[in-house]
Amino acid sequence: MNRLDIKGILREVGFKPDRIADTSFGRPTPLPYAVYIYGGSSPFCADDGILSQTQNITVEVYTDMRRDQELIDRVSEALKGRGIIFETAEDYIESEKTYRVSFYFEEMI
Repeated sequence: MNRLDIKGILREVGFKPDRIADTSFGRPTPLPYAVYIYGGSSPFCADDGILSQTQNITVEVYTDMRRDQELIDRVSEALKGRGIIFETAEDYIESEKTYRVSFYFEEMI
């Protein structure tokens, strides 16, 4: 089974490899950067068996104090181009002076 290449998608939209992390960087990283997180999974069951299962994925894009709409649009278009249906949430992290856009979606596994 082919899994989504989240890191490849983020490189495609312009993130340098050292600005992409799975879960956490573990060190301060210059903006902009992206973090992707694999969350829980959800089975779809019927007739006493699992018919399919999805993996929850979150991609977080961090920029400086100004909102980088062009970067957010490139991430959105890359996901849409792969037929990925997603939801977004946006917030400003005052303590870090950063702006975050989170993309939430599921992948069949």
